[in-house]
Amino acid sequence: GIPELVKDKINGLLFNPGDATDFNRKLDYLKQNPSEIRRMGKNARKFVQRFKWNNTVKNYIKLYQSLIG
Repeated sequence: GIPELVKDKINGLLFNPGDATDFNRKLDYLKQNPSEIRRMGKNARKFVQRFKWNNTVKNYIKLYQSLIG
């Protein structure tokens, strides 16, 4: 995962690039903790909502309104 977007064990799992052992450990963790998959999936969906076009537009409107007072 990309550390700037993926927060380890919050909205996904990070592993060391090129480290198959670390990757396999993370997969084993998910197999043993299916509720974590659902929890992180929900958090990931919430995070992605921030980048939907209509939310981005709303945020720009709020920014412009705050700038013009």
